[in-house]
Amino acid sequence: MTRLFFQGELSLAVAVALSAAVAVAVAWYYRRETRALPPPHSWLLPILRAAAVFVALMMLAEPVVQQKREIGTIGRVDVFVDASGSMLANDPIATVATASGGETPVAAPQTTAAADLSAEAESAVAVTDATTGRVADTRLQRASKLLLGKSGQPGWLQSVQDTHHVFLHLLVNDDAKLVWDSRSDQPMPNSLRLEPSNVASPIETQTPSDTSLQTIGTRTNLSDPVAERVLSTEQSSGSGESAGDSLASQTPVAVPGSPGQSRRAVLLLTDGQHNSGQSPQAVAQRLGDSSVPVFAIGLGSQIEPRDVAVLGINVPPIVAANGRASGEVTIKDLAGKDASGQGQRVRVRIMMGDQTVWQQTLQSENRPMRRVPFDFAIGPLADKVKTLDSGSIERTRLTLPLTVAIDPIDGQYDSSNNRLDFRIAANLRKRRLLIVDSRSRWETRYIRNLFDRDPTWQVDSVFAWPTISGGQIRRNLTEGTFPADAQTMASYDAVIWGDCGPEAFIEDDLKRLRDFANQGGAVVFIDGDRDGLRRLARSTAGTLLPVR
Repeated sequence: MTRLFFQGELSLAVAVALSAAVAVAVAWYYRRETRALPPPHSWLLPILRAAAVFVALMMLAEPVVQQKREIGTIGRVDVFVDASGSMLANDPIATVATASGGETPVAAPQTTAAADLSAEAESAVAVTDATTGRVADTRLQRASKLLLGKSGQPGWLQSVQDTHHVFLHLLVNDDAKLVWDSRSDQPMPNSLRLEPSNVASPIETQTPSDTSLQTIGTRTNLSDPVAERVLSTEQSSGSGESAGDSLASQTPVAVPGSPGQSRRAVLLLTDGQHNSGQSPQAVAQRLGDSSVPVFAIGLGSQIEPRDVAVLGINVPPIVAANGRASGEVTIKDLAGKDASGQGQRVRVRIMMGDQTVWQQTLQSENRPMRRVPFDFAIGPLADKVKTLDSGSIERTRLTLPLTVAIDPIDGQYDSSNNRLDFRIAANLRKRRLLIVDSRSRWETRYIRNLFDRDPTWQVDSVFAWPTISGGQIRRNLTEGTFPADAQTMASYDAVIWGDCGPEAFIEDDLKRLRDFANQGGAVVFIDGDRDGLRRLARSTAGTLLPVR
């Protein structure tokens, strides 16, 4: 890379103006002596002399041509900025973390650039709002000023973009959106924002003055997106990148150099409110084992704003109509303490319409992520939906629209994420399993006994004994017979096919099995010592086998 710059005491504008003025004077004066000469000498000689004078005077600006050449692979820095809803908070002045407290690298980087960034983080809390007693800038705005600069002052990214390959990402829920690649033709952004096509509806409360800094979402995942971006690209350049991240995939990835010298690093700016995904400590350990150091800059307060939220729910998608739904609700529990010094009481509910089907009142533990188990009966809810369904269609499954909600608390920071809608399918009939084998093996008996103990399953067994051949298996609609038509076959939810060859079945039987799987039915094969599946692989149903 070659560039021209001027390092003299005279500025470039002054040097150009002075040199041009003198050159024009020299050309005008010398023109009087060349008027008698024939063209082009009468005007060419004054121009040449003026140009020589202009170049000579421009030397006062001390022009320098600098040529840079990269030897080897430059270091890569992946910068991740937390863009969750909590980054819109304005922290109290008295509790804002500084570079000597929360706003400092967790693993203190031994580099000048990181030390400068830590010092800037300390000074970033100086701008305050005396009327509210809070820092005027939100956490995300402070991160933007640290990285991108403020009031004509360059940011940290500008100081390292010539010496490092920098990728800037925004952490949005469970994904990392690429915002800028220092080696692309894309200019450095003016603020931390996402294109509208990538942004869901922003949080309506606590909206900052700079609308370009609005964030998304209720979840803060500081582990999975970082691991996906960094660890996947350690293996190959650009692997795992989405179409929107083509900038990153065009550039080779720097790999660790000699022992003790990392050619790659991760910088994370966050308020630390991790509440989704695996542990960030585990990901940091994996990155460290890969010689990729992680430097975290904390942007927040020692006392977080009072807030509760529903982060997610783990529940089985299908439950028997006479069964129970059991699972876990993940909540954000930063309710704090009440006037007596005890944890604030928080109520979590699961509702269908206006009916509360489960609720539990908790005492706040002031944790960013907390799991609450639940269990409730499905039967009354299914009966209520059936009474509301006036249609004449015979249904085998009902969809129950449910909502998990957490009651708002006094002084809550953001109440827009206190509810989450979800659905559970209630099976109105028993699920059916068909077991096909050549004999009553212990595997077959074990599986049948296992499902027989579950009241939500009906198990049918068909045995194609070795003495049966030529397609003579019994076909009917009763227990112990193979389905005689496609409609009967479709009534099963799964088929377990044991060590059984095709000899006892006709071509239509095997086609029904194949069509059953192609239409979404589950087929499980359990091999044995009689090579039944080897013979089945050469039949019409052989395409279902995962191996040949």
